[in-house]
Amino acid sequence: MKIAHLLAGLILCSTLHAKSIAESSLDADEWLTAPSPDVSEVNEGELVFFSAIPPGGPFHHHQNWLTITPNSLTTGWVTFEQCHDHLDAVPRTEIAFREGRARKLVVTETSGIDKTWVERTSVQLEGISSGARLCLAGELKLVTQMSDGRLVLKSGPYMRRFLDGYYPMRVSLRVSQNNLSTNIELVHPEPTNGLVVHRNGDGLDIEALFEGRLLLEFELDN
Repeated sequence: MKIAHLLAGLILCSTLHAKSIAESSLDADEWLTAPSPDVSEVNEGELVFFSAIPPGGPFHHHQNWLTITPNSLTTGWVTFEQCHDHLDAVPRTEIAFREGRARKLVVTETSGIDKTWVERTSVQLEGISSGARLCLAGELKLVTQMSDGRLVLKSGPYMRRFLDGYYPMRVSLRVSQNNLSTNIELVHPEPTNGLVVHRNGDGLDIEALFEGRLLLEFELDN
């Protein structure tokens, strides 16, 4: 069986042996007045936000810190640090970024993982225990200049997927700037229960609890 995750422009795949989907994957995604969601019902990709943690956790928690530098506005590259908590217990998995969209990858912290190493635009993991943690850093090409001149930063899609189903996950994202006067605004999707946006000193903090595919789009206004 195969488990797959796609987060912030990365793909994570694990080869499993007779593994259930109770705590599926990373690449791997009600309202306040709605009843608690039944996570036993397979989500086929529809984006659903949760106002409270659904039963069955803890779920994969992806924490991502993106820093926009002056160079980002012309080259598209931003620096990043990210951590993954509550990884699945599998013999081997990889975090594979799209070719041409990641560079200078380095593993900064591990817990509950026997072995990790960087291979081209991927991070390889072996011997992952339940509840394992992995942190890494590098650069991602996320900023694009649109035909109308707007600068847009796209982060994602974030998802937690097993075969054709999507399961709950949590994303904590900080987008900040470094010595810039750029105004950062989340333009898609709009904040709602389960997607909370806070303005920090130099950018935005995003908290999302959801299942399905989540693509966050920000506009950078100079």
